[in-house]
Amino acid sequence: MIKSGWLQCECIVRGMFSDELAVVVARSNGVQESYFVLAEDVDRERGRVRVGFRDAGALIWATLPTPDQVTIPVQKSHVATS
Repeated sequence: MIKSGWLQCECIVRGMFSDELAVVVARSNGVQESYFVLAEDVDRERGRVRVGFRDAGALIWATLPTPDQVTIPVQKSHVATS
């Protein structure tokens, strides 16, 4: 079952367009990747991005709000439901 939540970002910066931001997030293995997302899906004050996620035991599969709905494995401690 896919739930909604927030994924902690390593960094948030302005995107190429006025309505988007670039977020840097860490995969479960620690590798950092950046993605462009709509600004409305980012909580800049708390440094997090809205995601859909599925709990797979030891880790979480988070689907980022990118145009192609990228799904990456992340650590449970990086996802919050509120």
